[in-house]
Amino acid sequence: MKSNIISKSRALMQRQTQKNGAPAWGLTELAAVMGKKLARQYHANGHLVVAALYLAHVVFHTKRHSYEMENHPRLSAALADRYLRKWKVADNERIIIVDAIRTHHDRAKPHSRVSEIMRNAEGYKFLTIEGCFIFLHALGSRGISWEKSVEYCIEKMNQKYALLTLPACKQETKKNMAGLVQIYRKII
Repeated sequence: MKSNIISKSRALMQRQTQKNGAPAWGLTELAAVMGKKLARQYHANGHLVVAALYLAHVVFHTKRHSYEMENHPRLSAALADRYLRKWKVADNERIIIVDAIRTHHDRAKPHSRVSEIMRNAEGYKFLTIEGCFIFLHALGSRGISWEKSVEYCIEKMNQKYALLTLPACKQETKKNMAGLVQIYRKII
C-alpha cells in the first residue's frame, strides 16, 4: 500500500500538471527527491512525505495571483483528501498528508514531522541551481520576460527560505541563494 500511495499520487499530479499547465514537472520531482532524503535523515515516514509533495499542487494555475495559485494549499488539500479517501488510505495517514499540504506555506510551527519535512523539501526546490533554472525556463515558456522571471525567481527564493526550519536545508540553501542572487544581478 505504501508504494502504491506514491505511485497514485504521482500519477494524479502528472494529470493535474498537464491540465493546469503548472507547476513545472521538474520542480515536483526535485521536491520528491529531497523529501525522500530528508525523511531518511530526520527519521520520518518517507511515503507520507513524498505523497504530500506530489499532491501539494494538484490545484494550481500558471497565472500569478490567480485564485487557484493563491489558494492552492487549501484547494489541493481538499482534492487530495477526496482521492486519499477513494484510495482507502488509512485515516491517520490521510490526516497527516492533508495537513502537510494545507499548511505547506504557513509560517506557523508544523503539526507533524512529516509536515515539517514536506514544507522544507517543497521550499528547497526553489533554492537550488537546478530548481531555479527549471523555474526560469517554465516562466519563459509562459511568455514572461527574462527580467520579470528573474525578479519572480528571487521573490520565490526569499519566500521559500523564510519557511525552512531544518538545519540541513537552511545551511545548504543559504550558500545556494547567495550565489544565485549574485548571478542574477550580473545578468539582468
